[in-house]
This record gives sequence, structure tokens and C-alpha cells, in this order.
Amino acid sequence: MDLATYQHQHHHHHRQQQQQQQLQHRELKTNTTKTFEDIPREILHLVFIWLTGTDIANIGKSSRTLQLLVQDDYLWSVMTKVRFPRIYKETLQEINDCRNDQSGNDSNSSMSAICWRDIYMAKDESRLSAAKNMHITHIKLPYWRIVHTNESIYGATAKLHSVCWFDVNGVIEGVPPGRYRVQWRMRLSLSARWNEPLDFTASVIPKKKMSAKEEQKKKEEEEEAVLSYTTPPEFYAREDVVTNTWILVTMPGEIDIKGGWGFTDVRVSHEKRTDFWKSGIELDWVRLQPAGEAAGEGLLVDYESRHTFYWRTSHGMRTSSSSHDLTAEGTVQNNNGMWSSSWCGDSDSGSVDDFWMLD
Repeated sequence: MDLATYQHQHHHHHRQQQQQQQLQHRELKTNTTKTFEDIPREILHLVFIWLTGTDIANIGKSSRTLQLLVQDDYLWSVMTKVRFPRIYKETLQEINDCRNDQSGNDSNSSMSAICWRDIYMAKDESRLSAAKNMHITHIKLPYWRIVHTNESIYGATAKLHSVCWFDVNGVIEGVPPGRYRVQWRMRLSLSARWNEPLDFTASVIPKKKMSAKEEQKKKEEEEEAVLSYTTPPEFYAREDVVTNTWILVTMPGEIDIKGGWGFTDVRVSHEKRTDFWKSGIELDWVRLQPAGEAAGEGLLVDYESRHTFYWRTSHGMRTSSSSHDLTAEGTVQNNNGMWSSSWCGDSDSGSVDDFWMLD
């Protein structure tokens, strides 16, 4: 065998070895590659419990396998336990009460009616009903009353007639990390024009006991996560605010939930505990709105009606314009058609004739 033949055979053998090694490497890589769906269900549960209900719903749209996974009610029970522990315990107590019930089939029916997904999603939006989920001091006539109405997604609102000790507060549970604005849905009648400036607050509630050093650090961080705002003196005198129709009032400033805190409870309040009488306020709900969704900075007021409003004055009738500046730090925006009121006569204003709304 001459040298040229030997080199040719050696080169051919070397190429065969390289091709075989590449093929083996490709097969090994193919066999070891895993998709998201190949992750064990227990591991996916550990990931999903730190997501919101909206996130889980979107994940379920990505494949049939994940859709089946997110339909598992056990997953939603674990998510509820992590994000809303109080609600989880109360629901378990309700299940135990059903088991101890001596009513036979009725007990089994009550237990089967419990859906963890529905329980979780009812709290997923970080919103509270003033009438159903918040504590209101003197929540009875002649001070306050609960109004059952289809103008609220909760079916009820809290209407103030007249009170000195004005205190409405509640806890929004399981708020994900992020920056938020505080937004109230309310309606103000003419009798609110004599209200003094009222306070809006939002603050983080500590979750667990810590060491002294950790507690001090957390306290400093939580002091930064306190939002407090007092309405300007002219707020309740503005004819573009006291419209007797539903408005969305977004407070200035933001509350920051740190990433390392996980799901956090936030206390929100609307209050003023003085000797002066307050009236003319109807509250529907309060929520924490992601800061990126806000239409602007400062105090924002969004209308929820297409109608034009008129006030009777000593000089005749005057109409409200569609947009006004509230203060130097805020604006009024007209978002037509979110909700619509049928009329605006209100007993709190003294007389229906004092206030008109025309198409």
C-alpha cells in the first residue's frame, strides 16, 4: 500500500468517526431536551402558586396539557392557601362544618359546590366592596345605609347620610409585588359641598414576626410603602366632581410592594374623625390599580356617564364642561360610557329640583 492510499483511507476513517460522534451527540441532545410540559406537576405547582389568577389563565391558553393542569381544582386550593391564607382557613372550616352536618345529602351537595378557582378569582383583582368587604363605623341609619343596586358589580353600595366620625377601612389581601395607585369608585351629591377635606390612606400590613434587625429593615421599607392623601379644600366644591354620578377617583402617589415581600396585605381607608359633619358620599369599591395603567400623574377623576350635568344657581342654569383642571397637580378626564346613570335626583341634596341631568 503506497503512502497516498494510506492517507486517503486514514482520512476517510477519521471523517466517519467525526460523523458518528456528531450523530451520537445530536441523539443525546434530543433525548435530554425537556419542554415546559415535561416538568413534574409538583414543580409546576411550586411555580404557579406565586402567579396571579390572570397569569394562570394565560398559561392555560398555551397548550392542552397546561390547560388541563390549570383546571385542576387542587392547584387552586394550594394557590389560595399561599396567597389568601385567611380565606383558605375559613373555607376549610366551612367544609368541616358541612361534614359534621347531619343533613345527609344536603351536606354532600354543599361540599361539592365549593370551587377553589372561583374563591381565588373573586379576590384576584385586589379590589374591595365598600358595602360587603370593608368596616364602616356607624353603619346604620341615620348615619349610613347599604343600598342594594345593580349599578354596582357587587350589587350593593355604602351611602353616607350624615356622620362626624367618618371611617371606612378594609384590607386588600394577597397583593402581588409591584407599584400601585389607589382608586375609589364613588358618587358625590350636592350635600357633599360642605364637607371638610377628607383623608385617603394605604399602608402595608406586616406578615410575620422577625428578628430585631429584620424588623427594623422591614419597618423602614414599609414606611416608604405608606400612601396618604388629603383632598384639597375646594375638592367638594367643584361642580365637575360633585356630579351625582359615578366617578373614579385615583389618588396621587404610588405604593410600592417590594419583590422580596411576596404577596402582601394592604390596608386602605377613607376617613376623617372630627366634630364636623360629613355627608353626600356614596362608595362602591376601592382597588389597587397597577401604576402603569394610570392615565396620568396627580389626582385623576374619570367620569362614568355620557350625560351633561346642570346646576341651578341664583343666576339660572349653568352646565358643566366635559373637562376641567381639579388642581395644579391633577386633571379631570371624561371617559364616556364606562357606566351610565339614568337620572340624578337625590334626597341627600335636599330637593330633586336643585340638581338636573339632561341628555
